[in-house]
Amino acid sequence: MSEHLLLQCLVPQRLLPQCVMPWLSTLRCLSLWRGRRVRRGPACLLAGLGLAFPVIGLAAFPVPVPVPASGPGFSVAGQAAGTAETGAGGRFLQQVLKTSPTHEESLRALLHGARGLPSWVRNMLSNPRYVSGASQAVTVDGQAMELFSACLAGQCAASQLRLLFLSDGKALALRVADHSLGEVVLGQPSSAALAQLRRAGL
Repeated sequence: MSEHLLLQCLVPQRLLPQCVMPWLSTLRCLSLWRGRRVRRGPACLLAGLGLAFPVIGLAAFPVPVPVPASGPGFSVAGQAAGTAETGAGGRFLQQVLKTSPTHEESLRALLHGARGLPSWVRNMLSNPRYVSGASQAVTVDGQAMELFSACLAGQCAASQLRLLFLSDGKALALRVADHSLGEVVLGQPSSAALAQLRRAGL
C-alpha cells in the first residue's frame, strides 16, 4: 500500500495536510531502520506516530461540546423573562385597546352616554385621532393599576386625557382636560385616583 493510499484510509480528507508530514516521517523512519541506516529506529517511529495519531484521534472521536440544559420550565427566553419586570407599565393605549377586548369593552362602557367630551375622546375607539405616552404602573388605595395618558394629535396642550385601568383590564375612571370644554371626569374615582388622573404631562 502506498503512503498516499494509507493516508487516505486512515485520515479524513480535511485533515490530510496536517497528517501528511508526521506519517511520511514515520514511514521513512521504518524504511531507514529496516535498511540499518539509522540506529534509533524505534524512537524515530514512536515520535512520528506521536505526531500523527493525536490528529487522527481528534477527527475520529471529537470532544463533545456541552449543550445548555433544556426541557419543561427551562429556556433562554425563560431566563431572560425571569429577569424582566412583571408589573404593568410601558404600554401604549392604542395597542392595548386593539389587543385586549376587556380593556376595549370596559372603556366603551365608560364613554357610553357621556356628555361634554371632545369629539376625539368620544370617538377614540372608532376613529383614533390621538397620540399616547407609555403607561405607568401605579398603586391607588392599595390596588395595582395602570395609568394611561393621551392627547389630541398636534394639540396636546389644548386637549388631553388620563385613564386608569385596574389590573384585570376594567376601566376605573377617566379625566379629560380641554381648554374649550373644561374638565370632565368619568367613573367614580377616589381622591387618590383623581390625584393620579390630574398628574401633568403624558
